[in-house]
Amino acid sequence: TSKPISLVVTGVYPSVVQRPQGATVVEGGAIVLKGLGQNLGKPGYSWIFTPEAGAPTLLLAGETNASLTRVQLRVGDSGTYSLVVSNDGQLVSSPARVSVLPAPSGAGGVDLGFFPDPRLETNASLTLVTARLQSDGGVILGFNEWLPVPGVQGPPRLLRLESSGALDPSFLPQSHGLPLCLLPDGGILLDSLVKLTPSGAIDRSFNNGVSQGSGSVAAVQRDGRILVANPASLVRLLPAGTPDPSWVLPSSADYRIYSFISSIHPEPDGTLWIGKTAHAYRLLPNGRPDPRVPDGVGLVGEIRGFVRAPGGPTRALSQVTDSLGTRFFLLPLDGSFSAARHLDRTNAVYATAVGVQADGRVVLVGDGGMSRLLPDGTRDPEFAVGSGINHASPWTPLTHFHGPALPQIDIAPTGDLLVIGDFVDLNGAFRAGIARVHGGPYKAPTPLEVHDPVPLPSGGALSLVAWTDAWPAPTFQWFHDGVPLPEWQAGELAFEGVHRRDAGAYDVVIGNSLGSVTNRVALVEVTPPDPHPGSLYGEFGPLPPLDATCWAVAVQPDGKVLVAGDFSYIGTRRVEGLARLHPDGSWDEGFSASVRGDIGSFTRSVNGVRVQADGRIVICGVFTNVGGLPRQSLARLLPDGSVDPSFNFERDPYDVAIPHPALEIRSDGKILFDVPWARVGGALLSGPVLLGEDGALEAGFATNLPALAGEGTALGIDSDGSILRASYQRLVRLNPDGTVRKELLPHLRPDQTVAELLPSPTPCQPPPGGAIPSGPVIEAIAVTADGGVILGGSFSALLPAGGGAVRVAGLVRLTPEGEFDPEFQPTFDGDVDALMVEPSGRILVGGCFRHVNGLATPGLVRLLPTGEIDPTFEVGSGFVGVASRRPLISTIVAGQAGRIVVGGSFGSYAASVARGVAILVTDPWLSLPEPLLPSGVRFRFGTLPGRRYALEWASALGDGEWVPLGQVEGTGEWGELSLPEAVGAGGFYRLRVE
Repeated sequence: TSKPISLVVTGVYPSVVQRPQGATVVEGGAIVLKGLGQNLGKPGYSWIFTPEAGAPTLLLAGETNASLTRVQLRVGDSGTYSLVVSNDGQLVSSPARVSVLPAPSGAGGVDLGFFPDPRLETNASLTLVTARLQSDGGVILGFNEWLPVPGVQGPPRLLRLESSGALDPSFLPQSHGLPLCLLPDGGILLDSLVKLTPSGAIDRSFNNGVSQGSGSVAAVQRDGRILVANPASLVRLLPAGTPDPSWVLPSSADYRIYSFISSIHPEPDGTLWIGKTAHAYRLLPNGRPDPRVPDGVGLVGEIRGFVRAPGGPTRALSQVTDSLGTRFFLLPLDGSFSAARHLDRTNAVYATAVGVQADGRVVLVGDGGMSRLLPDGTRDPEFAVGSGINHASPWTPLTHFHGPALPQIDIAPTGDLLVIGDFVDLNGAFRAGIARVHGGPYKAPTPLEVHDPVPLPSGGALSLVAWTDAWPAPTFQWFHDGVPLPEWQAGELAFEGVHRRDAGAYDVVIGNSLGSVTNRVALVEVTPPDPHPGSLYGEFGPLPPLDATCWAVAVQPDGKVLVAGDFSYIGTRRVEGLARLHPDGSWDEGFSASVRGDIGSFTRSVNGVRVQADGRIVICGVFTNVGGLPRQSLARLLPDGSVDPSFNFERDPYDVAIPHPALEIRSDGKILFDVPWARVGGALLSGPVLLGEDGALEAGFATNLPALAGEGTALGIDSDGSILRASYQRLVRLNPDGTVRKELLPHLRPDQTVAELLPSPTPCQPPPGGAIPSGPVIEAIAVTADGGVILGGSFSALLPAGGGAVRVAGLVRLTPEGEFDPEFQPTFDGDVDALMVEPSGRILVGGCFRHVNGLATPGLVRLLPTGEIDPTFEVGSGFVGVASRRPLISTIVAGQAGRIVVGGSFGSYAASVARGVAILVTDPWLSLPEPLLPSGVRFRFGTLPGRRYALEWASALGDGEWVPLGQVEGTGEWGELSLPEAVGAGGFYRLRVE
């Protein structure tokens, strides 16, 4: 065995067997440089970077692998990168040149300030289903499954990225549906129709936080109401999340229209377009198909959206998928294809996703690129055309979550874009399935041209457009005569029912982050209507849409109008069943009343309202709480709408509701109130009761009479103080002390025949909370000057003495003795719900009829004392109902200066906008002479503008000479003539109109 020897192995220098390859990328892109070293030991690696600008070479800290990954590259990252392989020795590879090209910073450029949180990349099995881009640049993400994300409480299906792309740790969703749309207040509507606050909490003010179905497509109208489509239907929700009662739910016959809707487009005028496969349908504001195009417009492909530049026509955006791939077309909605435009072919972009911006510009994205089109379908030259979607790249093998196989585009109110899909980069920028794109180009708003004066007839439609190409998408605020209009914050201002108060200057302030400008858009002139009996009173502007029915109105001495019903919204304003309007129809902000409380199956409603001589207001109906105080079915309010604490009708809280407006104020100020039954002080009462100043029962007024059993349906007071009380088909006249004077209907006649009413074959709308009655119902009572009684309601005939039934559909007149008047037989094709007898003896009749005596006069008619139609009261096309229902006039009361106020459920009158409440002009009538001290008299009468009114006197009727006493010019308000002393010892006065 030899002696040991020493073996010295000298170091071997490493070698590079694979050199990194350079690349050219766009800002925001990514690179992966790979090298490989070789020697006898384990090599070490590092990377050095030499900037292009000639700056010193840098050692890249922390880069100790054979590959180098760089993301979010900027222009400053351009230069050479070399791999350093070392062990005992060191070898530097030949440099790899990387060139980073500037990315477009304007429209079409990927937003480099947004980069999705890297923690999402660890979940490669996840699929991003949908995403919504918020105004502040944040993003709501909805995934296909629960996803555990490091550092995020969960696992949730919803995440929020901040405007930088980082996960928002404060967003903690309490419900796990997918985001359907974003609401104007920043809330998030999920596909379960649950609303989340911006922090992710369930918004309990939105339908009490309860899911109410599902949705697949949604859109928000200008007034905040929400349209939601699911595969079987289309519904509309109020801003509070409850179903919109003015929306007509589709029937089974409408399934072809309302099923499988793919897009919804609200128009400024309240109508909307809905799109589906091969068809588009135009809907009226109530949701019914537009009768002008009942079968819709036949198109091709799937309707993915609608394109409309402000002030321009609306066109459909159609997606066609066939053997040639996916293509998009812009189609006119007149059913022709002559003006159709093939968007992909025009712009050399083979798109798989499309989005429409608020200004009507169309964004296309796909494997072939990304582009934006103007509303006419031509290419937008200010939008940078990008390379589009890249699904994979050999130099970007980064893990990422998967977006939907077909890309999606969401557009924020600011106009910026969000693109999601199964891609690794967009327009060259590495974004791993989600990218935010600038919507520019960036421009400050510029002044607009002023329109010529805009002349409009009263009741017409106003439409103003403030078109601007400012970017980011600007905000708008409209002003009328210097007063901001909070409800108008879009590029268009359009509404129907123009009123004289709408005349004046309209300005709009347009602003974005680059500046703002105030523009005078137009001067609007409103021509008042030509007043005539039956015309709309031009000084009273129309209300916004009511979400239910106005059941009662009352006019205060100052001309203000109280409006009562079962509505909860007037326009977007929350109203608890009672509101007050100024004489011009504008909102009285000084009046605030809160009426609440459903009772059993009855919905909260104010069904009757009366004004006492001292200005206090008495209401009745279905409610349990008024102004925060317990009030069951009856309450008195102070003039400002607050509860009068000194008045309380203390009935048992479990009594039934009062579905009819059974309320009258007697001349002595005491309140006559009709209840089906009530427990007061432990005693059971039924029928009319008389209440004093504090709401307590008046002693000496008879109650609980057998003839008055049953629910009252109408109540009236005759000039002699007697009371007419109806209960369905029964009618009883009571003495002022409540005792029965005579049973009028039905009653046994001397010849042993029975006079009674028969039911209507087609009863109309039931009272609030009630069902359609199966028998006849008296709904309205009016008393003539001679003591006769006129009854209106739901009945078809009267069985009088000694013969068969006499047809008296809807209306009948009884003599003062209660006998049927055979000379008065008008015929209505629907119910009569409201009556008013004018001082002239002519009778105003309202209801849900459309024809009277065979002539069209929908909802309202004035009859002569004979029962014939008064041809001087011109209603034109009459009232038009809401949601394709018959119009309903539920109340008629005397207004100021001889006018009348009507309330009900309607949307227009005589082809002009009138919603729920309208004031109409009637003939002037002369009041009885009022004594003036020491010896004079005064006459008052209603007037119309442009008329002259002359007061005349004669000692006898017939051929006597009429002596002129004075004249005044009409103003539309009260006219007045005073005489220093009465003319003669007696005689007759008349008013002549010239």
